[in-house]
Amino acid sequence: MCTACDISPAMVTAINRMAEVSHTISRDHGFWEDEERILEALSPIVEDWRVFFNALVASKLALIDSESSEALGCVRTGEVAAGFMELRDENWKPNGIASELADIMIRTAELAMWLNIDLGLAIQTKTNYNKTRPHKHGKVM
Repeated sequence: MCTACDISPAMVTAINRMAEVSHTISRDHGFWEDEERILEALSPIVEDWRVFFNALVASKLALIDSESSEALGCVRTGEVAAGFMELRDENWKPNGIASELADIMIRTAELAMWLNIDLGLAIQTKTNYNKTRPHKHGKVM
């Protein structure tokens, strides 16, 4: 087993700090207003609010999926083969696969924060488990 592959407590803390910062920025820019307003309005009148909660989580997962599709678009246009450089548009907005991979992590971190998931601990736990799995986890690819 790879002992050099351990996720240290400092890494767990750093991951959780990234989640906190990502969620705070997203929240400050209004990306969680609708979700929280809907849950507040529905909670006293809807018997099973989990249906709406699950729909809100699903919509956030769809946004993560859309970032993954944008990263795939970078692969399809050959940008990855060009050398992984981060491109910027005329407004200095980061573009390219590095930016899309960052968006995946940011959206994942902010969702974990909203769900009160200790993302650092979850990554540490999953990494430790993955170290015990067989080659390619017993699959072809």
